[in-house]
Order: sequence, then C-alpha cells, then structure tokens
Amino acid sequence: MSRADKANPLLARVDDLELYFDTRRGTVKALDGISFDIHERETVALVGETGCGKSITARSFTHLVPTPPGRYPGGHILLKSATRTCEHCDGGGCSECYESGRAFEDILTMDQKRVHELRTKRIAMVFQDPEEALNPSLTIKTQVAESVLVHHGEEILKEAGIDPERADGLTKRILQKYASPSLSRIENVLASIPPLRKHKKQIDTIVHGRIVDILAETQIPNPEEIVANYPHELSGGQQQRVMIAMALVAEPDLLIADEPTTALDVTIQTKILKMMENLQESFDTSFLYITHDLSLVKDIADKVIVMYGGQVAETANVEDLYANPLHPYTNGLLESIPTVEKMGEDLTGIPGSVPDMTNPPEGCRFCTRCPEELEHCKTVDPLLVEKEQNHHVACHLYPPGEERTDDTAKRATEGMTNE
Repeated sequence: MSRADKANPLLARVDDLELYFDTRRGTVKALDGISFDIHERETVALVGETGCGKSITARSFTHLVPTPPGRYPGGHILLKSATRTCEHCDGGGCSECYESGRAFEDILTMDQKRVHELRTKRIAMVFQDPEEALNPSLTIKTQVAESVLVHHGEEILKEAGIDPERADGLTKRILQKYASPSLSRIENVLASIPPLRKHKKQIDTIVHGRIVDILAETQIPNPEEIVANYPHELSGGQQQRVMIAMALVAEPDLLIADEPTTALDVTIQTKILKMMENLQESFDTSFLYITHDLSLVKDIADKVIVMYGGQVAETANVEDLYANPLHPYTNGLLESIPTVEKMGEDLTGIPGSVPDMTNPPEGCRFCTRCPEELEHCKTVDPLLVEKEQNHHVACHLYPPGEERTDDTAKRATEGMTNE
C-alpha cells in the first residue's frame, strides 16, 4: 500500500484513552491509557491477541461501545474537524490545534446528531463476519442502494431533476420506506412515494449505476449480475467486498476494518488486502486495520501499533518493526509466524495467556509470560518511550533516556528472575 507522506496532516489522535466495564466480577480495564496517531492517507495496523483491546478501540471511534456498562474515565479520541482549522498549521497537529480546540473535535463528547454525521460522512467500519452484517432476506442491490441513498440521496434527486428543498422530508421518506424488509426492489420504493413516481425509472437508473460502479471498485466479478443475488449466493470473499463497497459509498476520511479477512482462506485474504490497497489510492482514505495476525500487515501498513493487556506495547513504522522489534511480546508474535524458512520446524509460541483484565498483574502486564522478565517488572509500570525515531516501546529493557546497546542489554538480563 502507498506509504503515508510524513508531511501529511494529522487526521485523528487517540490520547491516553481509558475504557472500563463495570461487571459483577469487578471492573474490567479494557483500555488503560492508550495513545496513537493516524495521519491522512496513512494505514495504521492495530495488532494483538484476542482480548488485548484492539477491537474495542476501533468501536470507540464510532460510539459502538455500550455505555453502560462501558465508561470512559479518561482520555480523548480527537478527529480533525471538517469545518474548523488551526491558523498555525491548518489542522496539521501543532500544540495550538489542541489548546484552542479549533482544528479537532473529541469524538467521545459528540451528541447523537454529530455521531450520526460522523458515521454517515467521516468514518466507516467493515466488520469481521459479513454473513452477520448482511441481511439474508434482501438482495445485494437493495442493501447497497440503502447506503447510496443515505449518503448521496440529495445528489441523486438533483440529478433526476427533483429539488430536494421543495420536496419536504423527501429523502427521509425514501429511507424510511426503503428500510422495510418487505421491499426488495428499488422500483417498489419509488413507486410508493407519489412525488417520485414519474421519476422512478430515471432514479432507479442512477442508483443502479452507482451501485454497479462502487461494486466494480472492489473488483468483484460480474457486478451487473451480483446485484440481483442474495448474500447466501455469494462466496465469503464476495460478501466482504460488498461490505467494503457499502462502507466506501460515503467516501469516508477513515475506514476501520476489524479483521475483515479472518474467515477467508489465504488466497482470498491476499486479494482482499490488495484490493484495499488500490481503494486507498482511489478514495484517498486513511485505514485503521485491526488484526491478530502480524504477518498480514507487512505489505499493507505504514505504521503498526502492538497492543497487549489494554495498553500499547510498541509502535513503529512497519519496516522498522520487522527489522528491529524491541518488545519481547512483539518478538514472540513474529517468531510464531510460519515461514518457508521454518518449514518442518516446530513453531515458537508464547506461553501462558492474556491477563484477566478485572485483576491485571501489577507492573508490566506481560511479565508473567515474558522470557526476559526483570525483578522490577512485577511492580513498576513501564513507560512508553521513544528509543529510535518514531519507534516507541514500553519495556524495562529500555529505560527512559538510555539507548540500549549490547552491553546494557547484557546488564539488564543479569538481573532477570529464573522462574
């Protein structure tokens, strides 16, 4: 995927975000002070085992976390404003942007109206299982058309020669009727609204053309024929392409993909990821890619955020992370990836399991599984420090203010416990 220009303005910033869930067993600290940036036209991969907090981070961008039982004790998710700019850097991310609040808005404090605008115009999300996301009783045309009408209803009406301002509530009426599961064809919807009857064929032609065009962007085979099918008539890869098409209808600033290829075989995974690479260039969109598989992000990401136990363990440009992983957890993830060179060998796994977030261990949350555990790892939280340019790590092997060399690494390991 095209690498993000370092000069690209900041699009979004997660700033010391905390997310807790109050349960009968106690308070689950799902996110405990995570921070990272997403720049315009950048692909950021959020990586970690199941339960590390990556999916709940993604859902926080679109207010999909139920509150209660969830709550945000602290932190912010700042999104570049679509209307306001900073006079110093035009929203690029200088200190004045945050101090003045002019260039960025906090997603977590938005009211429902602003959240609706956010979901329909700024941020789109593709979920893991398209079979659950698509309605099995409606054709692909009907489902994609709903997205087309939500995002481009006024444009379509104007193109058909209808003035939306004169037709009071027209777009809303279209969508209300169109959402009915008993309606499976656009013609039925349009024919049921008197002001649109004489424009029915023209509007249907416009909507149909947009549906075929957006499906073609995903390189789905035979989009003209696919639109008449139901979800169960498509393969898993085709279903996922439909979901991506529906997300891209709005031409969002940020597309969040939550493990979109998990249920697909390796060959289809590669095609979907290549397709997303092409779409980023076509739509000029930033991507937040959620995955547990570090091997998938090497060829698609600009930056990788490795999460563990609701915290950021390491963050770096993708080339730097693969060439020089610093955190023992990142090393463990990379060692567990099957490669041609390891063929016939037993894969190295990470012993143990993720901590119980209702009672996480004191100090470093990875210390109970870490092969390089130091004595103070059990009691002292490691700080996320920049050890190389744009390469941050939270590990006591890399003390703040001290560059790690072979000698300092040796001194550090001399104090390890032998449990």
